Amino acid sequence: MRPQVSRELTARRRLAAGLTLLEVVLALAVLAILGAAFTTVFVNNMRHTSISGQRTQAAQVLNYFGRRVAGGDMVVLPDLNDTLEWGYGDLGTAFTDISSGDGFADPERYRVAISASRNVDLLGSRVVQYDLSVCFQGSNGESCVTGTTLGSSNIPATGLTPPLPGIN
Repeated sequence: MRPQVSRELTARRRLAAGLTLLEVVLALAVLAILGAAFTTVFVNNMRHTSISGQRTQAAQVLNYFGRRVAGGDMVVLPDLNDTLEWGYGDLGTAFTDISSGDGFADPERYRVAISASRNVDLLGSRVVQYDLSVCFQGSNGESCVTGTTLGSSNIPATGLTPPLPGIN
């Protein structure tokens, strides 16, 4: 029985003495590896969330201009085979309603281009195809959201009723 008592005393002494230096270093190394892995995942998630938010905002700006083009707003309608462009920082001054904060966080961070690419015959009427792009600067350079819509030409027609406010 003596050896059994001596093993118990040795185990108790070891617990009372604490961890060895090697055990502490190994535990810190494991914690450092886990911390680095979690930090990498967190940073990547934050980057993807930021890009997703910018892309969503760009889609809202694209919808805004798409509605104006489809509604026949002469301010945003270029001539056929021509392009209108508003650079970074121009949207808030050119379009005061977009800078009022109604659904748009920071319109100054976006660039908009509207091209009148071609005429389209649709059900006996001639309309213009407009290609729109809204771009923003991301961590990997410029990224764009694009769309296409049909609308009237930019030649003002006299005697026609303008689009209804709030609908177009």
